[in-house]
Amino acid sequence: MRTLFPAKHACRAGSTLATVLVGMAIALIMLASFLYLGTNGVRMVQRWRLGDQMMLNAQSALEQAKIDIQNNFTNYTSTAANYMSAFNWFNTWNSSSLGQTYVYQAPQGLAFSNTTITITIASVSNSGWLIRDVVLQCRATNSAARGLVRGVQETVRYQMGRSPIFNNAYFINNFGWMYGSSITVQGDVRANANVAFQSGPKINGDVYASSNASLSAAGSVTGTWNSDSLSAYRSNGALTNARPANPVSSGGASWIAGYDGVNTGMQYQAVLPMPYLGDLKDYQAMASNYNGTITQGTNVLVSRVYSGNGPDGVAGTADQGTLMLSGTPSNPIVVNGPVVVTGDLIIKGTVSGQGMIYAGRNVHIASNLTYKTPPIWPKPDANPSQTMTTTSAADMVGLAAKGSIILGDYTQSAWQNAVTSYIKPTFTQAYTTDPSDATNGYGNAGNSYTFNGDYSAYDGGSKLTPAGGSTPRRYYESSVASNTFTLFAGTNAPAMSRVDAVLYCNHLITGNVGAITFNGTVISRDEAIIFSGSIKMNWDIRLWGAGGGAFTNMLVGLPMVLAQPNTVFWQEIP
Repeated sequence: MRTLFPAKHACRAGSTLATVLVGMAIALIMLASFLYLGTNGVRMVQRWRLGDQMMLNAQSALEQAKIDIQNNFTNYTSTAANYMSAFNWFNTWNSSSLGQTYVYQAPQGLAFSNTTITITIASVSNSGWLIRDVVLQCRATNSAARGLVRGVQETVRYQMGRSPIFNNAYFINNFGWMYGSSITVQGDVRANANVAFQSGPKINGDVYASSNASLSAAGSVTGTWNSDSLSAYRSNGALTNARPANPVSSGGASWIAGYDGVNTGMQYQAVLPMPYLGDLKDYQAMASNYNGTITQGTNVLVSRVYSGNGPDGVAGTADQGTLMLSGTPSNPIVVNGPVVVTGDLIIKGTVSGQGMIYAGRNVHIASNLTYKTPPIWPKPDANPSQTMTTTSAADMVGLAAKGSIILGDYTQSAWQNAVTSYIKPTFTQAYTTDPSDATNGYGNAGNSYTFNGDYSAYDGGSKLTPAGGSTPRRYYESSVASNTFTLFAGTNAPAMSRVDAVLYCNHLITGNVGAITFNGTVISRDEAIIFSGSIKMNWDIRLWGAGGGAFTNMLVGLPMVLAQPNTVFWQEIP
């Protein structure tokens, strides 16, 4: 008998084999796909990592380029006649170089940490007075990256900026001594050498001392000082001219750079460069750029620069370029922007406005100098936002001397007896000056522009005599006749009690005064202020310029330094 079962069984076996083969093929395809995807994924991860490394290298190379440009420009400024003309350095450029004399060469195909770097200067623009914006592009490549390019572009701003020395109530480019319990400073104290205290003065701020090999200073802070607690400071309603507290009240608004009640002696700090008032062309250009003026009532006393006749009214005499200014509460001297007086500035009375007067020689504050509208910082302060708005418009006048700042009537024997021994060696020391100060008698090419430190000596210049002739002039004297100065100073000069101003000079601040208050800041190389009773220094917080602040854009034309490069725009580019 015949059966079909064996044949049917054979068909099922063949079908099973085909199914197995198809399954294996699918598995192999899937395995191959997984292997491909895995391998490709590893490659993609490696490519991503390499791309990230290239991006970091591009950014690092760009940071180095910014520093190199800054260094080349800094070197160039040391050879230029003035800062204003120095910014013409940026006018010479192409895609691979920038500047003149000290030229920055942009790297092209530079090996940089396993990548190849190319930097391109895309553009240079004048974005304001003493501001240049440089657009830099940096691209990184790597042979292993198969055509991948990573690039960044930055717009880098190079500009002059406010010197941080103005963040202090008292700054001296020398040793700092504060001896006396009747000294009160509302603000920071800083010296480019050691700082010493005696008899417990009150310092409501930090103290900074600098290690300075040129002065053989270790950078130490010695002695002790007193200070207010934050609560005591906030509750002292008499401190209307001193900076606000931080915060203004318990749980209240904060004021960056306000008094926080924490007072620290900071030793071994780096020297903080003091910008030197060099060639007057710098400041004349500044005055012209901002159209600075001094007015009184409807009279324009100075437009940008004063170089005319002195008080004697005769051209070409010893007081040429000297200006005398006297304001009253009803008719103040108004300063608007930066102004240059090529000779001595002799000033007293009431001042107003916001600006800076640069003197080509000395600034003589013959008697009290007060703001018509001073800044007021109530303590406690119920409305700090309104206070900020009000005080931002209050008066702020700076006085900067290429020579020295002299307080009071130096023609009086009492002044000379009190001051003279403190303005010459051994109290002062010799130091190197700027060559541009040779015209004022501070050194010469023959002695490598070294001043011997004796401000009581004759400076090689002349002053007028009462009869109209001329006679040798001392460093602390003005160029006008002694009787002219005495008449101008008036009877209150020996007991002057207040100076509202930002005070800044290349050399010496000195004088014989009464119990006196300074509202602003006091900055110099040497200082010998002889006072009777007490001395108070209230820092004007509107001078604060570190890291921004509410008042950093106030136009007073303060002396400037070359600021660090600042990135104003960043983007990734192909």
